[in-house]
Amino acid sequence: MQPMFFAALAFAAGIAAAATGAGWTAAAVAAALGVALLGWARWRPGARRWSAGAGALLLLAAGGWGWARWRAQRTPTPDSLAAAVARWQHGAKGTVVLGGYLRDTPELIRDYQRFDLQAAYIAAPGGITGVSGAVRVYLDTAMPVAGLTAGRAVEMTAHLRRLHGYGDPGVGDFTRSERRAGIDFTASLHPRDLRRMAGIQGPWPLRLRAALWARLSQAIDRIAPPRRQAQVNALLRGMLLGDNARLGRRTRRDFQVDGIYHVLVVAGLHLGILALFLVGLLRRCRVPAPAAAFVCLALLAGYAWVIAGRTPTLRVLLMLTVYFIARYWYRERRPLNAVGTAGFVLLLWRPFDLLTPGFQLSFGAATLLAGVVAPLLAATTAPRLHALRQLDSAGYDEAFPPELAAWRASLRLRLARWGRPAARLAAWTMRGALALGEVVLVSLVLQWGLSPLMISYFHRAAPWAGAVNAVVVPAVSLLLPAAWCLAALQMTFGAAPALARHALAGGAGWILRFAHAAAGWPLAAARTPTPPGWMLAVFAAAVAAWLWAARRGGRRMAAATGAVAVLAAALAWLPFPPRLPPGLTLTTLDVGQGDSLLVTFPGGRTLLVDAGPKTFSGFNAGRAVVAPYLWSLGLRHLDAVLLTHGHMDHMGGMPFILRHFLPQELWVTWSLPSEAAVQNLLALARRLDIRICRRYEGERFRVGVTELDVLLPPRSYRAGAHARNRDSMVIRISDGRAAMLLEGDAEAEGEREMLASGMPLASAVLKVGHHGSRTSSLPAFLAAVHPAAAVISVGAGNNYGLPDRSVLRHLAAAGAHIFRTDRLGAVEAEFGARRLRVYRFAPLRPHW
Repeated sequence: MQPMFFAALAFAAGIAAAATGAGWTAAAVAAALGVALLGWARWRPGARRWSAGAGALLLLAAGGWGWARWRAQRTPTPDSLAAAVARWQHGAKGTVVLGGYLRDTPELIRDYQRFDLQAAYIAAPGGITGVSGAVRVYLDTAMPVAGLTAGRAVEMTAHLRRLHGYGDPGVGDFTRSERRAGIDFTASLHPRDLRRMAGIQGPWPLRLRAALWARLSQAIDRIAPPRRQAQVNALLRGMLLGDNARLGRRTRRDFQVDGIYHVLVVAGLHLGILALFLVGLLRRCRVPAPAAAFVCLALLAGYAWVIAGRTPTLRVLLMLTVYFIARYWYRERRPLNAVGTAGFVLLLWRPFDLLTPGFQLSFGAATLLAGVVAPLLAATTAPRLHALRQLDSAGYDEAFPPELAAWRASLRLRLARWGRPAARLAAWTMRGALALGEVVLVSLVLQWGLSPLMISYFHRAAPWAGAVNAVVVPAVSLLLPAAWCLAALQMTFGAAPALARHALAGGAGWILRFAHAAAGWPLAAARTPTPPGWMLAVFAAAVAAWLWAARRGGRRMAAATGAVAVLAAALAWLPFPPRLPPGLTLTTLDVGQGDSLLVTFPGGRTLLVDAGPKTFSGFNAGRAVVAPYLWSLGLRHLDAVLLTHGHMDHMGGMPFILRHFLPQELWVTWSLPSEAAVQNLLALARRLDIRICRRYEGERFRVGVTELDVLLPPRSYRAGAHARNRDSMVIRISDGRAAMLLEGDAEAEGEREMLASGMPLASAVLKVGHHGSRTSSLPAFLAAVHPAAAVISVGAGNNYGLPDRSVLRHLAAAGAHIFRTDRLGAVEAEFGARRLRVYRFAPLRPHW
């Protein structure tokens, strides 16, 4: 029995049920049933199973109550920074004067600096108002600012932007780590808007932690100077500090492709390696086992404290603590109990973690290691690996079962012919081969068992992940303790041996080169869509059977392992049909300040209109938002992609979409600007053998039973050297009962031309032109369209003040219901037989 493991599962099930909307009602029903079962078990002799069921129901209810209570505590308090900003910051470009202290020393990232400010007050017109909250500040300079260190009091004048994730199905929350650290806003400012103050200082533990982190950072920079060894430095900072800010895009991509990105995040692998190293070192120094475990945990807790806020190390530290306690109290008989205890405590602390990929991957990996890997190794390689110790000692044979003792004696006789040195070398070689086999086995078990999470969240099959991890993990196991020892020498004595520094940098460089090479192996970069729910349920049942069979071993274990491996391959490579609505549907995605829309036709054909922005900071909506949404629907290919015009807020993500979804056709306007970005996109389409279709005003064609009319631009129109809103293609799509009109960035001049053309404009759904700018949406045009629903694709907190208030008034006057992506996330309009249904995707935005 593993009671704590099942208790954690029941508690997690209650949280999951409440998160789907069941809430207090389901919790109350589960609690009532649990109490009833307990009463039944109390008066019925021998009803232990009823008691277990009652306990599970009560835990289920407790999970639901915990979730509901946590949700109720998310309302901002009157003294919160959010409430103060809502009161005192006005307009899209309004500013506030905010004072507080630095949580950490500013960190240089490319050509700007980043730090977190703990807010203390806002200087409002009515006086000083105390606030609580934090802001992530981006300082527009690469030059160090004198005196700007952790704990220093500053005051700044800035426009605060609320953190905003992208509210689309299948798209992760990019703001999760900031919210976990208590950060609700960001601000970008020039050094002249930042003033050092006196009187406010951060608490001394914060200043001490920041100072230690800075010294450790400087030590790593001296071991591998960032100017000469930029990516080696970035790799070491990621492995030791969990700081990935300096990683290049290629390194990030290749480590993700290879399935070894966990090497760059301080988590279970790193703390496990350090724990083994520290315990082994202390035991060699003849420290008793309990004391060695205590010292190890104390050192790891200090390490986790120093890098707190940058990585989820506390979760792993808790699991290690429970493991050490279970090891000495329960003699390792119930490893799943330790995992369950850690998970239960973590979910009691923060119920929302259950819905995060990090918790699911950590808890899933720990469950597989305890429930599958441990018994599998105990039945295969572990006894032989242990039997190879002190092979030349015949007296040591008595410590093993008869079959292993006989195997040791036989092996010793064979190796005796080679001489003592050769025999020892052979024994070490065999131990190394068995240890490598264990690494491969662990990698395969984790790769197969976690494949649903990797595919569902990251859409990567990573077919070579097992082989790459088998090479990289042993290398990291050697590199990590050496790096920590060198960093400790550098921090303590101000120097480290040059030969050791060069060896360490060489090892890190070798890992980088191997990762880059492995990313080019066949199918390594293949992306895969989310499997259907029924397939995920089948896989979950197979994993449950795997955990059950692992305790019994033999053929059952082999059969369960084979079944999970086959199902993992099926999840990645079987061409499941996409999950699309049956009729005509328009989905307007939340891509920030840009446009991307998916039109699905009766019969399952698809049209993507624009692919969102690509910003100077490197954000690509095609890669980060549009593609994950399409994969979440099960789509591998698109039938057609439409580019309304060549502005980057519409075209920025298009190259990524063309490469990964290989549409049959690319629809563009008759005349295109000659600028390089547009011409490069056309050249990419030709290389990928995508047919380019040029559309013009008055063209009418069909996709199945659906009719499409191109309303703009006229065939006589000629684009200039650079893209303009005037270039926008406007298209109307009708199924005979209702229609949608997609304006792109068309402005008033184009709307007048559409009114004058006499073409049908009436549409149930209008995608409002130019993100709700006052340059579009003429009252006469809106009267002609007469939309029941008007969708505005606009970025939250944009610098343009969009949508314009006059446009909102005109839309309301036209009788349209207004749907904004900055407030509602993705908006889906389904054209039914009798009525139009509009759904919004309302993501859960936690207040950590």
